[in-house]
Amino acid sequence: ESAAHTKLFATAKETRIQAMEEKSSLPPDSAPPSYSQIEAGSKSASPPTYDSLFGRVRQQRETSSGTVDYVRRVCVLLGGTIFCTVGVSLLMALPISAIVIGAIYLDDCSCQRYIPIYLIVLGSFGVVRTGSSLLQKAFCKSADDDDDYEKKKNSNPFDSLVGCFLFAWFIAGNVWIYSIYTTYCTSLGCSCYCNGTLYLYAFWLTTSTYILMGVICLFACCLCCCGAHKS
Repeated sequence: ESAAHTKLFATAKETRIQAMEEKSSLPPDSAPPSYSQIEAGSKSASPPTYDSLFGRVRQQRETSSGTVDYVRRVCVLLGGTIFCTVGVSLLMALPISAIVIGAIYLDDCSCQRYIPIYLIVLGSFGVVRTGSSLLQKAFCKSADDDDDYEKKKNSNPFDSLVGCFLFAWFIAGNVWIYSIYTTYCTSLGCSCYCNGTLYLYAFWLTTSTYILMGVICLFACCLCCCGAHKS
């Protein structure tokens, strides 16, 4: 029994020595790193980058060649964000409501019968223009295709024709709406009758366009100031 215990002890000792030899024969790279190595590696590693909207705007400011180029790049960047896409989608309700209001009160403005027609046509072409922009953006939705999207958008003759027509039609609507601002009445039987809901909708739709243009111009001026401060 004593001999058996001695033999078992010798076998275990040989196994332990063999395991230690195998461990010492491993290459240094396979050994687990120490705590100091991990800490040094974490300090030397570069910080993570976050692709946020403000970060991309700052990047455009640093890489732009001038104020005009900076404003153009920021406008393109904001036009390609998900917020702008959602906003454009929500704006689809505006031309649709113009079509509905114009169709309901088509014969309720004897003072200027072109106002309901103006709303219907403006809403119809607005839906077509917005739908076309959303479809083009859907085909170029990846970030790498932003430049390609802008090239297609600028070279699309359909959008250019629709835009020119909407501009001319908007000017005509201004003449029809503002020309009867002080003369129209909402009482049936008067000589210059126009439904109040119809006229007020057309009036504020047109006026809010100018307000929006003023806000955009103010935003562009702020961008120009930022670009000038950078240069």
